Amino acid sequence: MTKTKPPVEDRIKKNYQAEDGIWLVQAGKVTEAKLLKEAYERILYLKKIANHNKDLYENAVDKKVQTYRDEYLVHRKKIKELEQEVRNQKDISKNLAYSYRGIKHAVAEIELLSNNIEENS
Repeated sequence: MTKTKPPVEDRIKKNYQAEDGIWLVQAGKVTEAKLLKEAYERILYLKKIANHNKDLYENAVDKKVQTYRDEYLVHRKKIKELEQEVRNQKDISKNLAYSYRGIKHAVAEIELLSNNIEENS
C-alpha cells in the first residue's frame, strides 16, 4: 500500500522552521531559505483562496440546485394534480359510455315496443 506524503507546505515547515518560528539555514543558504519561506507562505495563501472559492462555488451551486429543486417540486405537484384529473375524466367517460349503452338499449326496447304496439293496433 502506498503511503501518502504530507502536503508540501507541511514538509517545508518541518524541515526549515524551528519551533520558535525562526527559519533555519546553513551558511550560504540564505537565498534558498528566503525562497522556501516565500513559497511556504504563498502555498498557504493560495490554499486559503482556494478554500474560499470552493465555499463560494458550493454555496452558489447549492442555491442554483435548490431553485431547480423547488421548480421541480412545483411541476411535480402540478403533474400529480393533472394525473388525478385525467383519472377522474377517464372515470366520467367510462360512466358516460355505460349510460349511453343503457340509453341506447332502452331506446331500442322502446322502438321494439312501439313497433309491436303499431303492429297490434
